[in-house]
Amino acid sequence: MANLETLQIRGIYGLYLIGDSIKELGYLNRLRRLCITSLRDVLPSQYTFLNCLPNLKTLELGECVEWTDEVYEVIARLTKLSTLRLEFGGQNAERGVGIILSSLRNLVRLELIIFRIPPNFGELLENMQQLRHMTIWPEMRIKPDHNNYNTVRATKFIPFVKTLMWGLVTSSLHDNQTNSGASDTHRIDHNSCCIPFLNFNLGSPTPNRMHISAHQLMNKLRSELPQSKVQVVMVPNSSYRTIAYMPR
Repeated sequence: MANLETLQIRGIYGLYLIGDSIKELGYLNRLRRLCITSLRDVLPSQYTFLNCLPNLKTLELGECVEWTDEVYEVIARLTKLSTLRLEFGGQNAERGVGIILSSLRNLVRLELIIFRIPPNFGELLENMQQLRHMTIWPEMRIKPDHNNYNTVRATKFIPFVKTLMWGLVTSSLHDNQTNSGASDTHRIDHNSCCIPFLNFNLGSPTPNRMHISAHQLMNKLRSELPQSKVQVVMVPNSSYRTIAYMPR
């Protein structure tokens, strides 16, 4: 086990470790790929084992609801990472995303699943010139209009991204997905879902909340990323937890 380079553990109903046994992962210091998105009830203080894995290239973690600044700071020190996937962020997610992206400038792939998106998301991504693939599922239960607006705004800063997957959790689902690119043959129903968004009116000090359709979202993304392959994927509210097990 000491020579292990890849470790991927996933469970549909979550996995629980006994006591502080997660720290044993720190002895696998040759790991290049670590994917443990299904672990449950891991305390923020227990993620310090990542300090012993400086050679990681790929890191996928889930159940980030209770994460503190300290957890995000540990990840930010893994400067050799080229792929990072985080699932189900909590109240500190906006701040945490800023901490990570301020340091991990060499990421090629970034995936944030059910995460709050900070207002300066675009400015953070602009400095990540190696980034080529991004998957974003903005948090839709708390400040969805802000999260969606901040994500769309960020696309102005990333013309170098080749692929963008945007995930939507919606109460109504008529079409599973739409793609843009050379082989664009899919169309999305204008009424397939109503997406909360912010509208900044000229002369108004505060934005108004509005709703846009999935088709309008696609048009916005296409106009900002004309050279990129853009995909919108939707799942109903009732099964949003299955996002973690969708094919990558």
